Amino acid sequence: MIISRDDLPPGEPLAAKLPVLIGEKMTTDFVTHRIANYGREVEQCKQDHEMVKVLWQFEEVLHHGLFVYDSLCNFDVRMTEMALNLPGDEAQKLMDSIEHSFRSWLLSSCELLEGLAYFEQRYGDIENGQRFREAICHVTEMLTPDEEFFEDEKLVELRDRAMESGQRGECEEIQ
Repeated sequence: MIISRDDLPPGEPLAAKLPVLIGEKMTTDFVTHRIANYGREVEQCKQDHEMVKVLWQFEEVLHHGLFVYDSLCNFDVRMTEMALNLPGDEAQKLMDSIEHSFRSWLLSSCELLEGLAYFEQRYGDIENGQRFREAICHVTEMLTPDEEFFEDEKLVELRDRAMESGQRGECEEIQ
C-alpha cells in the first residue's frame, strides 16, 4: 500500500503513520538489517562506479587504437603507391618502415586482448571490441609471411597463378 501526503490529515507528518504502515516489522533488528543492506548497496555502487570508469577509459583506449590503425592503413596505401615509383632500396626501406609501424601497433594492441575479454565477460559487448579484434587479425595476416599464410594447397595454387599472371603482364597496374 502506497501512502502519499494527500492521504494524511492536514498537518500530520508521514512519520506519524510509519508504525501503522509497517506494523510488526518495525523492530530494531529490522531497521539494523535494512541499514546494513543499504550500506552494502552504497559500497557496491561505489565499486561498480569505479569499475565503470575503468571500462570507459578502456573503451577510449580501444577507440584510440582503432584511430591509429585506420591512420596506419591510410598511410600504408599512400606509401605503397609512392614506393612503386621509388628505386628498389628506397622502396624497401619505406615498406620496412611501414611494417615496423604495424608491428609496433600490433604488439601494443595484443596487450589489450586480456582486458577486453575480462570486460566482455563481466559486461557483455564492449564498444568497438569486435572491430578491434578484426583489426588485430588484419594486421596479423598482413605481417604473416606468404609462405606461412598460404599453407593451404588451394591458396598456394592461387598465389602462384596470380604471381605467374603478373609476371606475364596480364594484370592491371595500380594507379
